[in-house]
Amino acid sequence: MSVRSILYRGPSMLDGRPIVVTFYTGTKNRKVGAGPSLSILPDAPTYREAFKAAPSVCGGCAFLGSMHPTGEKRQQGGCYSWALSMPIASQLKAIAAGRYVEGEAGWVLAEAHLRAHAPRIIRVATVGDSAAVPRWVWDRLRAACPDGTIPQNYSHQWRRPDAQHLRTWTMASVETEEDASKAQAMGWRTFRARLQDAPTTDAEKVCTHEAEKLTCSACRSCDGDGLAPSIVSTVHGNNATAS
Repeated sequence: MSVRSILYRGPSMLDGRPIVVTFYTGTKNRKVGAGPSLSILPDAPTYREAFKAAPSVCGGCAFLGSMHPTGEKRQQGGCYSWALSMPIASQLKAIAAGRYVEGEAGWVLAEAHLRAHAPRIIRVATVGDSAAVPRWVWDRLRAACPDGTIPQNYSHQWRRPDAQHLRTWTMASVETEEDASKAQAMGWRTFRARLQDAPTTDAEKVCTHEAEKLTCSACRSCDGDGLAPSIVSTVHGNNATAS
């Protein structure tokens, strides 16, 4: 049985505008492998309105892109999440139609699924940044994870003082060696997007999906914790760029 839950609905920790956090099962991703996913979305009725409000969940991510001033079309950045408009639009439509279980009942369903299936990873998040979400949500989600289940998470908001609680289980998303060094000096492990054939540093290794075709579920290196090397991956979004 697939699970569709809303774990949080309220103000963004980035700008105070309304957002929604969903937990869902039954999706497939060739790179990630099996496991439930979360999305962090603007609480908006349509994809267009959600993308206009994307800074509420993505902050100032360099890959975000922008809505054309006329509102008629988008100027695509390097983000692969927002490039896939149909999954986001479908989620927003299902939320508006009441097909996600909300409140404590939604949490009960999500927690029961984790206990019953003990997935190797939880994908946090298919879209959005975890720094937009109150800490208690992540504390409760992590507490619900059985032994052997890890949330896989990345954040571009690693500079923010109020995002440092994410550091023990989250990878800092960076695009340059300079930012990687800064984040690592702050205690983060990093996930750096690089252009094709760009070098790695001594503190990094190439993503095992890229190097060995392992899924994230099989690898599980992106847990933010420990002294393992940071990760480098060749950018793979539409119109992908790095500088």
